[in-house]
Amino acid sequence: MSKQFYNINQYWISSADSSKDCYPSSIVLRKAEVLVTTGMWDKATNMYQQVLAAGERLGADPERAESLYRLGEVFRLKSEYPEALEHLSKAMHLYQELRDGGGTAKTVGAMGGVYGEQGDYQKAIECFSERKNWAEKTGDKMELGIAWGNLGVIYAEQKMLDQALECYQKQKALAEYIGDLVGLSFAYGNSGNIYIHKSQYETAIDCFQKQMDLSKRIGDKRALCAVSCNLGLLFKKQAKMEQSLEYFNQAIRSASEIGYSRVVSQAYGNIATVYQNLGDLEQTEKCLNEYLKLNREVNDKPGVVIALGKMSKLKERLGDIEKAKALLSESLDISRDNKFEGLLPILLIMMGELLLEQNAYSDVAKIAGEAYQVAQKQNNQEQLETVRILQLLSEIGQGNISAVAGLIEIAKESIYDEVRLGACMGLYKHTGENIYLKAAGELSDKLYAETREVEYKIRMDQLRATQPKEMDTTI
Repeated sequence: MSKQFYNINQYWISSADSSKDCYPSSIVLRKAEVLVTTGMWDKATNMYQQVLAAGERLGADPERAESLYRLGEVFRLKSEYPEALEHLSKAMHLYQELRDGGGTAKTVGAMGGVYGEQGDYQKAIECFSERKNWAEKTGDKMELGIAWGNLGVIYAEQKMLDQALECYQKQKALAEYIGDLVGLSFAYGNSGNIYIHKSQYETAIDCFQKQMDLSKRIGDKRALCAVSCNLGLLFKKQAKMEQSLEYFNQAIRSASEIGYSRVVSQAYGNIATVYQNLGDLEQTEKCLNEYLKLNREVNDKPGVVIALGKMSKLKERLGDIEKAKALLSESLDISRDNKFEGLLPILLIMMGELLLEQNAYSDVAKIAGEAYQVAQKQNNQEQLETVRILQLLSEIGQGNISAVAGLIEIAKESIYDEVRLGACMGLYKHTGENIYLKAAGELSDKLYAETREVEYKIRMDQLRATQPKEMDTTI
């Protein structure tokens, strides 16, 4: 044992609650870890800062590095990202000076978590991969499990569901092998989220129940907040809106108590969708405003982009097309500046659809060209076909009737129901043939049954109210 480590372990520190009890700093770190798990983040911060101050007085670099790392993690949980990166960067440099590979790896991984929450997925993946590579090289199964879980979250954020689930399964296997209950809890919760998106609801419920049992067992308030949010998502998908609202509101209450801003924000975004499904557009707008405000406050740029996109959809539904375009333009600017390539084609397609409604066909062509390049780079075939529909509709609008043949081919041949729906809707608008209206209705009903997204019903109502354009469809 080094003299420095010995000294700080003999340094006794008053407890954070101002009682007369005192503890060796090693015990203080453990007590603070428990406080973090149970959501008492301010008290934990106080304890870590006391150990950091003691380490600086005594020249105990290992304890300084550990305190800085843990402070960085708490700031990340509180969505205070600049402070998180500042502390984690200092911790990383200290660990590197100490030649502590494990400390360096976990700190780099924590920095990846910050980058991921800010939407810089490339930096996040680089950090998590570095953590994973170190863990594989040294055989550290705890670190390896955490790294797989981190990578899974980034894949899930980019809608790469199969890759995310594979990562979570590896995390789960490692957590079970070493008895890591916290890691096991996160693996179950994250897997449950993927199963929701895959419409495997019974499997999702099983995952969330296991996560809840583990979270209660270890007193993890963070995970309990996440479980409430996940159950809200599950019931929203099943069109059980009252139960969905109950769980989302529970998530807001629990997360607000411990300052878990990210969960509060996500819950408001989901509540807005529930109210929209219920047809309460006034409450929808209130919740979206809160969702946008919270994302701006914590500088969650992907969250801001998503919030602006949702608000744009609402304004479009309310008939305020210019406001809808302005909101989408802002979200596109943020996405371009930050290279959010997972979100960018979705937003570009939304903008193209708005411009079509205004018959701005040359602008549609420009937007479609940009969207095609991004989707092609990602090799996303569904998005490529959707962009092709925009291009064909733009050509038809400018008088190229032969483009109708391209729409018919997509409507018949695409393997994606969403794409076929878009093609059938476009064909009905431009030909007035009821065969396309009927096909669109059937596809819309199928997609609604699978997703419970009321947007499909809204779009069909709008289509049925549309006066088809008269045109000569002779090719």
